Amino acid sequence: QHAETLLATRVVGLFGIGAFVMAMAGLYGVMAFLVAGRTREIGIRMALGADRARIGRFVMGSSLRLVFAGAALGIVAASLVSRAIASQLFGVTPTDPATYVTVAIVTIATASLATWQPARRAARVDPVQTLRAE
Repeated sequence: QHAETLLATRVVGLFGIGAFVMAMAGLYGVMAFLVAGRTREIGIRMALGADRARIGRFVMGSSLRLVFAGAALGIVAASLVSRAIASQLFGVTPTDPATYVTVAIVTIATASLATWQPARRAARVDPVQTLRAE
């Protein structure tokens, strides 16, 4: 019995980690796509005086607003669903605040890392090249 429970826990944990990695790769891809699609806008902002730090904050801020909204919705959804699966939880209560806070912090930190490279790329946009290209 114990070995089966341990195996099931490990398999579910590995699937969870895999899903998390795929979600962060997806977030990176979406942010890279959005930055590429807004290159002209970013070039115009830089031509009008926005510095690299401001552009980086602009991209990170727009991404993190979505991440915070998703984390808030995820916490609400998890609290609703956890009551339904309470009998299947092991070693944690359905409304364990430490679990919710830990998952939210890890998700936000990982999303920040996934957004960092597209934000750096946006900050290195050359406004002259961008505006000349069209």
